[in-house]
This record gives sequence, C-alpha cells and structure tokens, in this order.
Amino acid sequence: MGIGTFTGLTLYWHAIALLALVPAWIVLNAVIKHPPRARVATAVSVAPVFALLGGSASALGFGVFGGIAIALRHLHDWNRVYEQR
Repeated sequence: MGIGTFTGLTLYWHAIALLALVPAWIVLNAVIKHPPRARVATAVSVAPVFALLGGSASALGFGVFGGIAIALRHLHDWNRVYEQR
C-alpha cells in the first residue's frame, strides 16, 4: 500500500532519517498494537524528522505529500479490529 516505495524514497531523500523512523515505527507498533495507525503516525512524522535533520525544501515537500498519501491510503483500515494472539 505504498509503504515500500515510500521507504525507498525516504532512503533516497534522507537516508539518516530512516535510523530514526524505523525504530519509531517498531515502538509505535508495539505500543499502539494497531499496524495501520502505527504506519500512518510514522509516515506523517517523516516531514518533521526531515526538518529536524536539515532536509532540503524538496525533501520536506516529499515528506509532507508522501505522509498525506500514506495516511489517505491507510484510512480505510483505521477502525479495523485485529485479533490479539
């Protein structure tokens, strides 16, 4: 649903950002226990992470629009209930 492409492009735009975003996603996924919400929260945080790391304006634009695209793509799963094992 776009996560792989978004991750690859994030690697291209600002590789160091993945060192912060991947652990953030792992922690969010463990705490929230709802994968679509963890993915949306992580995708939306790409632009702020780029800004904190001094990303270019085009990288920030990618972060903003990519985060919105991922959020919209995962919106239908927002209220899905997952079985706890």
